[in-house]
Amino acid sequence: RGYGIIDAARVAFEESRAVFVGIEDHSRAAQVDLRLAELLMIDGDLESADTMIEAVLGRSLESEWPTPAVEAMSYAGDLALQREQTSSASSWYRRAFDYAGETGLSGEKIDIAIKLANVHLDLGQPNDVEPLLGFLVEQESTAEIEAVKSRYQALISTAQ
Repeated sequence: RGYGIIDAARVAFEESRAVFVGIEDHSRAAQVDLRLAELLMIDGDLESADTMIEAVLGRSLESEWPTPAVEAMSYAGDLALQREQTSSASSWYRRAFDYAGETGLSGEKIDIAIKLANVHLDLGQPNDVEPLLGFLVEQESTAEIEAVKSRYQALISTAQ
């Protein structure tokens, strides 16, 4: 395989990470690592992405960096979905949702609630969607929230 866009992006992420480590901004270095993990997932290198996500999660929880910790949990859910491990994805998203709530990361909590609701909808679990929907309808309406509401209504109407 030749040197392509993924390789160039990887080098750029590694250089950015080095800058943040150099100025001792380890939380931002962790966020750069997550962007690299996302790139690795896109490129299909799931094992490397998994290793990087686990490392960021460990460092983030240990150092009490809530944003990269929540993002790492969400990425772990994304990775599980990519591996078609829906139950694992649900667990990771639930953990991220709860931790986002505990640490006051409202924007992240909304994004993860949408992901978690969609997993439960995919699994045909309307009872698990209802509390998430209750939370989501309290938020400013977005296309993603409206899509969850529509999918939920469709699931409920087919169940009746």
